[in-house]
Amino acid sequence: MFKKLAAAALAATAVSACATQEDVRTMRRPPLPPGFVALASQGEKLHKGIAIYEINGAPEFKLFDEGDVYTTRPTRRQVRNYLNSWLLEADLLSEDVAHARYLLTVTFEELSGPDVVWFTDKRASAKVRYRIEHARTREVIFDRTFDSAFRARFPGVTEEMVRSAISQGLTGSAVGALANDMSNEQIAKIAAATIGLPAALDSAYFASQHDTLLWDEKDARRHLEGRLQDAGPRGIFWSSLGVRAMESSPGALSDFEAGYSIGAVGALSGFFGAAPQGRPPESSESPDTIGAFDGTRRRDEATRRMMLQHFNRFLIGLGEADLLRIRRAVPCSELNWDGNRGPAVLVSTRDVVGYDCPPSARSRRKSE
Repeated sequence: MFKKLAAAALAATAVSACATQEDVRTMRRPPLPPGFVALASQGEKLHKGIAIYEINGAPEFKLFDEGDVYTTRPTRRQVRNYLNSWLLEADLLSEDVAHARYLLTVTFEELSGPDVVWFTDKRASAKVRYRIEHARTREVIFDRTFDSAFRARFPGVTEEMVRSAISQGLTGSAVGALANDMSNEQIAKIAAATIGLPAALDSAYFASQHDTLLWDEKDARRHLEGRLQDAGPRGIFWSSLGVRAMESSPGALSDFEAGYSIGAVGALSGFFGAAPQGRPPESSESPDTIGAFDGTRRRDEATRRMMLQHFNRFLIGLGEADLLRIRRAVPCSELNWDGNRGPAVLVSTRDVVGYDCPPSARSRRKSE
């Protein structure tokens, strides 16, 4: 059973394309900081004054959407969560509809989600109308439509994935043969149950060190944390299948069979544990980026980036209509010569915003 499972999994990854050298170089570059920030200041018309009033054209549920059994289009709830989060970051979000001075209606005239085919690029697109009206008079102060389309590219199999599979597979084979040689079948099952998690975590760390070789420590640490969170469940998954396969085998396993089975657990855990997470696009106007190896995460990336693209265009439109100030983004240290700590951190002025200021200082934003 397990031989067939391992062979099928490796065959599936073999037909997927290898990562190009250009993609590998791109994944190893640190993400760039933002160039501009849209931020409403105290006293401006829209400052903490907008509430989402209506969302049209997005599905209510993932299942049975317009004849489809399953849809990857963002639901109304997802759209609301996205927009509320981004409006909050821009200091535009009101407490609720009852306290809002302005109401935002978002209408999707076209909305398309990515496919669910393995090892493919994921594309999402939309044509969205943003309409803002005064909550009391219903006077329309903004009404524009924006197009957006984004592609999260399949990264392919990286060298780190192959090397991790080989090294972890050899380690697993040695452990399996040694455990089985002790004439204790239970020890071999324990080895299969425990090898997947450390193999996946070790491979994630190994791959992260190569991806972030030239990064500064803060960015590298943040990148590593996400990879470890993804790798853990993958190692546990392959370990559970390995134990199940060993339990279903008739009779006692030979040293070769035990080594093969536990080696396969290590190889698959290492292979998928080292899988890349992808990277953010260079700017909000970028049409695509390298996505994660995991298809579910890659679909989410395509959908979220497509949403963020037209929302950023909406913010730029507000700036063009003199309803919001678009300011230059700078390091927080440029605004605070004496450090970025304490409650008196300056995070914005009339013309610039510190993009990496402590989150605790956001409620103490000051304009000059």
